[in-house]
Amino acid sequence: MSRTWPVIGIKLITGEDIVGHARYNSSVAPSWEIANPGLLVGMTNSAGAPSVGMTDYIPFTAKKIIRIAEKNILFTYEPDNEMITGYNAKLETDELPTNENIVPFTRK
Repeated sequence: MSRTWPVIGIKLITGEDIVGHARYNSSVAPSWEIANPGLLVGMTNSAGAPSVGMTDYIPFTAKKIIRIAEKNILFTYEPDNEMITGYNAKLETDELPTNENIVPFTRK
């Protein structure tokens, strides 16, 4: 199902950039459904030049499809081939993280 959705980029009103297989859904409320969402993170490469990294947007979800209301989205865009290749290599999976990949956290 979600593999047939195109890979798109989404800029949220919070400033977050998400990339994933997505489709527009207006059946319940205007929203975008995103499968296997990845979060783009600004960083520098080993030479100190600006770069972008990607990580799982919400790694603790039972299902790998999230819905974001249209009112929370500034714009959508078509990612370039380099971003799509990076996304496919890192995040295009339906597998849940294993316990070895989960970093525990505690609240004070």
